[in-house]
Amino acid sequence: MGVLLLIYTYQFKAFPGYWKDGTGWSNNTLLDIGLEQYDIADLFLRLIPPTLFLVVLILQAHSFHRDFMKKSDVQRYLVDQRDLQDSTHEEENEEERAEQVDGLVGTLKFYGEKLRRKGPVYYTLVCQLVWRVIEVHIVMKAVVFTIVIVALGDVSAVGFVFVFLVTIFFPVPKLHGLLLVICQLWAALVILAKMGFQLHFASADIYLSNCTNMGTNGSVIDPYPFNGTVDSAVWVGLRKTSDIAYYLQNYLIIVFILGFHALLVVHQRQFHLRPDQDRPVRGVVFADIKREDADKGLVECIKFFTNYFFYKFGLEMCFIMSVITIGVRVDGYSVIYAIFLGIILLLSRRGCSFFWPFYTIILAILLPLQYLSCLGLPLGLCWRYPWDQAGINQDLGEWLYLSDYVNSPNPYKLVADFFQLLFVCLQLRVFAIERSNKAYDGGDNRDVTTDIEAKRPNPIPDYISHKRSFLDVVKHAVFLYTLYVTLAVIFITGTARISLFCMGYLIGCFYLLWHGQELLLKPLTKLIRLLNIILGYTFVVIFIKACLQLVGCVYLHKLAGDYCWLIQLLNVVCLKQGDSNLDQDQCMLSPDQAGLTWDAVCFSFILAQRRIYSSYYFRHVVTELQVQNMLASRGAELINQRLVEEVQKRIEEEEEVLKNIQEKMERIRARQEKLSKKAVVVHGDHYKTIRSGDYYMFEDDSDDEWAERPETPKTPTTLDIGKVDEDKGGQPGPIQLLSTAIEQGADKALDTTKPTGKAKSKSKHRKDTAAADTPEESEDGWEPGPGGEITFVDGQTDAPPADEVAEETEPSLWDKVKNILDFVWKFLMSLVDSFIELLNDISKDYRDVARVLEREKRQKKRELLQGGIELEESSGDEHAGRMTLAECDDADQKEDTSHKGTESSDEDREQLEKKSRIYRLLSALYTALISRSDLLCYFAMILNHLVTASLLSLPLPIAVFLWGMMSVPRPTRTFWVTIITYVEAIVVIKYLFQFGFFPWNKDSVIYENDVFWPPRILGIEQKDNYAIYDLVLLLLLFIHRTVLKRYGLWKDEGEMEEDLHKAEERSRPASPTEHKDFSAITNGTEGTTDTPEGATNKGFENGNKHGSTVSVSECELEDAPDGKKDKPVKKGFGSYFKPITDFYHKITNPDMNATADVYATMFMCDFITFLIVVFGYWGFGPESGGTGEDVTTYISENRIPVPFLIQLIGQFVLIIIDRALYLKKHVFGKFLFQIILVIVAHLWMFFLLPAITGRKFVDNVPAQLWYFTKCVYFGLSAYQIRCGYPTRILGNFLTKRYNYLNQFLFQGFLAVPFLLELRSLMDWIWTETTLALGSWLTMEDIYARIYVLKCQRRAEDTYITPRATPRRSLIKYGFGGAVLFLLVFIIWFPLVLFSFANTVFESNIPIECSVQISVGGFQPLFKVSVQGSQIAVFTKEETEQLAKHHKLQSNAVGFLSTYEARDIAKVTLNGQSTSVWGISSPSQQAMIEALNATTPINMQFDVSFTREPKSGLKAETVSNTFSLVLEGEVREQLTKVVGAQSNEKVPVNLLFPRYLRVPSEGRPTAVESLLKNSGYSNVTLKLEKGSLFNLTGETEWWKVQEVASDFDVTNVRSAVSAPQPNNYLTLIIFNDRVAPSGFSLLTGYGIIGLYVSVILVIGQFMKGLTRGQHLTIMFDELPYVDNILKLCLDIYLVRECCYYQLEEDLFSKLMFLYRSPATMIKWTKLKIE
Repeated sequence: MGVLLLIYTYQFKAFPGYWKDGTGWSNNTLLDIGLEQYDIADLFLRLIPPTLFLVVLILQAHSFHRDFMKKSDVQRYLVDQRDLQDSTHEEENEEERAEQVDGLVGTLKFYGEKLRRKGPVYYTLVCQLVWRVIEVHIVMKAVVFTIVIVALGDVSAVGFVFVFLVTIFFPVPKLHGLLLVICQLWAALVILAKMGFQLHFASADIYLSNCTNMGTNGSVIDPYPFNGTVDSAVWVGLRKTSDIAYYLQNYLIIVFILGFHALLVVHQRQFHLRPDQDRPVRGVVFADIKREDADKGLVECIKFFTNYFFYKFGLEMCFIMSVITIGVRVDGYSVIYAIFLGIILLLSRRGCSFFWPFYTIILAILLPLQYLSCLGLPLGLCWRYPWDQAGINQDLGEWLYLSDYVNSPNPYKLVADFFQLLFVCLQLRVFAIERSNKAYDGGDNRDVTTDIEAKRPNPIPDYISHKRSFLDVVKHAVFLYTLYVTLAVIFITGTARISLFCMGYLIGCFYLLWHGQELLLKPLTKLIRLLNIILGYTFVVIFIKACLQLVGCVYLHKLAGDYCWLIQLLNVVCLKQGDSNLDQDQCMLSPDQAGLTWDAVCFSFILAQRRIYSSYYFRHVVTELQVQNMLASRGAELINQRLVEEVQKRIEEEEEVLKNIQEKMERIRARQEKLSKKAVVVHGDHYKTIRSGDYYMFEDDSDDEWAERPETPKTPTTLDIGKVDEDKGGQPGPIQLLSTAIEQGADKALDTTKPTGKAKSKSKHRKDTAAADTPEESEDGWEPGPGGEITFVDGQTDAPPADEVAEETEPSLWDKVKNILDFVWKFLMSLVDSFIELLNDISKDYRDVARVLEREKRQKKRELLQGGIELEESSGDEHAGRMTLAECDDADQKEDTSHKGTESSDEDREQLEKKSRIYRLLSALYTALISRSDLLCYFAMILNHLVTASLLSLPLPIAVFLWGMMSVPRPTRTFWVTIITYVEAIVVIKYLFQFGFFPWNKDSVIYENDVFWPPRILGIEQKDNYAIYDLVLLLLLFIHRTVLKRYGLWKDEGEMEEDLHKAEERSRPASPTEHKDFSAITNGTEGTTDTPEGATNKGFENGNKHGSTVSVSECELEDAPDGKKDKPVKKGFGSYFKPITDFYHKITNPDMNATADVYATMFMCDFITFLIVVFGYWGFGPESGGTGEDVTTYISENRIPVPFLIQLIGQFVLIIIDRALYLKKHVFGKFLFQIILVIVAHLWMFFLLPAITGRKFVDNVPAQLWYFTKCVYFGLSAYQIRCGYPTRILGNFLTKRYNYLNQFLFQGFLAVPFLLELRSLMDWIWTETTLALGSWLTMEDIYARIYVLKCQRRAEDTYITPRATPRRSLIKYGFGGAVLFLLVFIIWFPLVLFSFANTVFESNIPIECSVQISVGGFQPLFKVSVQGSQIAVFTKEETEQLAKHHKLQSNAVGFLSTYEARDIAKVTLNGQSTSVWGISSPSQQAMIEALNATTPINMQFDVSFTREPKSGLKAETVSNTFSLVLEGEVREQLTKVVGAQSNEKVPVNLLFPRYLRVPSEGRPTAVESLLKNSGYSNVTLKLEKGSLFNLTGETEWWKVQEVASDFDVTNVRSAVSAPQPNNYLTLIIFNDRVAPSGFSLLTGYGIIGLYVSVILVIGQFMKGLTRGQHLTIMFDELPYVDNILKLCLDIYLVRECCYYQLEEDLFSKLMFLYRSPATMIKWTKLKIE
């Protein structure tokens, strides 16, 4: 208040004088005090701050101070305890309410209510946690960090005090409070001093010094800064400034954060004095977490590390921080730090604890010393540094971090030193805790190596065999697979830069990768010693690089000339920012942007890996690996047993099928023989036979045979909508759920997802799940059907009574929305479950084997723990107690049924059932990837070549397709060792050629676009990230090797064959009848069965002639390894192909492979490559056509390039050849075809194609897509060769299942033009049959139609539609509305298209206009043409003015509304004719006579417009003529002018229309609606005469002037009051738009033409679909088509088995069936079961 009075009273006029006279102070002194006179406005502003401050103080003192004192009282919470009551009674029924929640909306509502109730509680807990975390881990460190940053930002003596205080007091925790108090006082003093220095009485002149040393001649001797006046106040930290707020902001931040620290202390004291709170241990956030809790769960582990992370890993973090400091500084001090780091790395943890105080003291001394180096001495001393006098280089001074008056050292480097000191001080406290020998909740940090070597019991629970939580999964991944992450980091460190040091990283990485997990089984001391060697090498590299910075930043330019190769070899680069010490022309060296970053990262990962290996947790990994090695042979045994069993099972299934075929053939043959006796005539002619069907063929068909249905697939897929997976508790699949929702509504679909009785009991007992096959019946007898509909149990009706239906209330809008949201949630969850099931199906065999091995590993571990058996000695009885996979499955079922399984397995099963979908999804994905790790390796090898496209990577895909994927049963160890060795060699070769001293690396820019530049095509081009894909490939290869070793599959060919023979002996069936002769079964020679008359051996003989076969037996004989077939390759040059044939016989061994059929997928790949060539031709065509032109451009120009045609024909021929080999089942031909195609494809893609297109493969996207798709084809083809072709090829691959997806795909297949015909023709050519081509096509047509009907009938059976149920609105408005909209759109499409012409069509302004005026047929009087700017498009303002002029004419307004400004143009024509009037004298005389005659004569105005050529234009130029009859005075005046009797102007009125409409075709016409108001132009004609340059004689030409009326069309923005002649003519043209090229086909015929040509055709097509259906009811509405479908399949079957006579008889039966409606009705009537 006193300040306000002083300021206010000082504003009176006499008061300044009173103050001066009374005090004797000057004006500056009074101004420093704050006494200054202001005007009224400034006074108001000046008084606002102190006034507000006073008001706030008064309010605080009178209103808030008492409450503030209460709240800030430390013992505040000791008074009242009423708010601390326990509220756990609200959670009693929470679990029950959670179990009753169903659906997305219910879930959201439940958690929303829970959040409302628990939100405040959670908020309080989070706030308490945040306060505690800030108190323990942040605030003190933040205070110290802020002080240091402020000091480094303002380097001065004041800042040095801060740094000195921090380094003295911070290492001692007990002095932290004193540190804060002193810093608070010093910050306040600094702020006062800086503010006081701004006053006038504080003179800066006392700090000024002049160090100038003048010479005898008056010149200045000393350089800058000693050649002028210097200010020493800056060194102290004081300077004058105009912005005091900005000047003091950093120190105010110090005061603020110190105040926040005090606030935090008070807050936490209050909180911990609460009765329900205990004072926690210092430095601990969660007081109730101890070392034993860290293994309980993921949350407990996070809490433990929040408490004790630095306590457990502080030493390693200090090491890492030292490396980071070295990498940041890279100067002399970094070398010192590196020396200390090397010392503490050599010491043990106990040695480090003794050395650590000295290390802390050294760092505490170095930090202020370096700050003094940045500060330097005051310039006012005028004293030069000794190193300046000695002439030390500036770069050397920077490296030594010496003081410099001009270029002072960078102070922000000390940030790294501060953090290093911070970590060291924290670790000093850790060592103090360890030396106290007191029990600590964080556990101990002693070295466990001695205990491990002494084989003491492991105190850590087994987290590998029993995964009880997510934490165990994380630990398993970290401790087992971190090795590969570390190796990847080492690899990247070695390849990130090119130097001799990085080569050591690569060698070490390859060494570790080669040994893999075998390293983990070494004794711990040896393993730690190996890691110490790698860690030591990393340290040495860091130390040498830090030392080489002296060379790189100081002496590099001196060595660049003679020792450039050494600089490039060691990669000596100055890491100082902005350094350009080296001339690139003198010695090219790539800038090292990474610095020591990757070395520090590598150092960190190696430290972490060493810590992992020296822990008890890792011993479980070692135990696991040891047990795995003991059971490795067991894994190979199980896998081989599984393989042999699958092959034998497939063989047995094949035998069973063949046996069934034989029996069916016998039944068919017997029936046919029986029926043939009833035949009136047995024809010997084929055509008469197939038309001789009769009623007798259907007389002996039994009902059982009618009821026989075609076999449906047993394996469900995610797209099989007719199958409910019982493993999921009877829950429907996603497609079935969606179909039910569409058919019956979302509520019915949700009803199907509700758990039934068996699903509810599944969690209690698995036996109950198996027993509860039917849903529980309700009391009233109703039960949900398979599609969600309601059926009655007793079968009397399938709909509920009418009264119950009437009682059902209509759901509200909210219920409908809720049901929809719930359905969407259930549908998404069903998709996730289906995907999980798909992944589990992929890894089924792997999981089965892993499950058996896991059980045996647990047993082995249990024996080891109980009996103390040595791991090395326990491998002798490895075959004891082993079971087969079938026995293990039986044992699992017995365990599940009898509840006598082990406690661990039950616990794991229960834990798995409790896991979330995300966990199960990730687990299934991981298992699927591991189970198919070989495919991942193949993919990485292909991808490597795809992105590099070099000769070095070319052998990789070739080895995949011609070796790896063809190996049986799997690639041997030789293959993988070869690939690993080759990839490592590739990396080394690439690495060596990355050095800059190779001459071609200097010319890489010159050959940037050369596709065949030798370094690029070889793969040794210098580029960034050259080895990333090699690293990925190596990691995958070694992970796959680990998997193979885990299961004992890392073996050579001989060992693998021996294991397979053992597996065959163990799995060999006892009965010799299991291995029947397939040929005997197929040919009917088994037992006493005779061969039918029609089934002669012609098929075998014909097949042998072509080197292939059509029968099952011949397929087997062809694939047999004993060579009992023709081998033409052994003749002539056959000896050269013997290795190929031997390899072929090995891979086609039927004992190791089960037949498969992947032709459909191969055909799809071929089809995709065909489309890629079609739509991506610009990537395959010549270089001239590779500038973006695609095939559509060529087709639009009616030309087809020859290369394009050749490629399409080539693709087509390959598809035909592949189809022929498939139909002929010629495996050896497929094998040769694969070899040739692989070689040719790679030659084409990587050599011929780049030469043709002139484009690198890596830049050719279509070629990359083609190659990748072809690689998929090669993989499938290799699999097909290895497995052999199927013995039976029946029907289309799309007809294997009878669901919606297959139906739609098959109908799409039928809709593709010529596809069905081509397939049928090829099948007829390469399939042995008696049918002619026409009969074959008839058969295919019948089968296609019957298959579609079968799919429809099965869908009807699956999704039963209840009777008397109206169609749902969703179906009506969904499907029916869509069809209605489509029909309406088709009907009105032409009108819509043309009505939106202005929106879709393009503007069509002419580019040239020509005008000609003539009389009669005589020489034209006037000619002129204009282009360019003389044809100006209207602006928006001009268009509005034109519309305003014609606003009273409705027709004109309507016409103008159809055009936009960009469609209107103004043509300005020059009034002077561009051609002379060269009329001859006779013609001139005739013209005069014609004008004088009484006969009518016309004056013509000819106008023409030329437009740019567009696809929508039929004519580029349009023209028209406007005629005017000359009469009276006009004829007389014109006669005089032509006869040279007058030179006056001839007025001609209404000669031409000003407004013209220029259509896209036809003639320009006058716009009649605009001509009513001054629409025609009046002109004057005048014959001008003159001479032409220096030529003698005169020339004549006509001049035309337009007379403007009341509206000036030359300037539509204004109107004139009187007509004025203009020397130009004006036309305003309205141009119709032209359709774009995409619409030109539709708009070319106009509206009528479009209706006639397109709409009527579509209409007739729709009529064909909707009319005449009564004619096809007999064939389209067959209620039961299984008999016809079986008959078709029987025809295919007898054809495959070469029963040609039966083929004819059955085909004749099929023909007669379609000829006889009565028989058709009888055979297709619905069967009542």
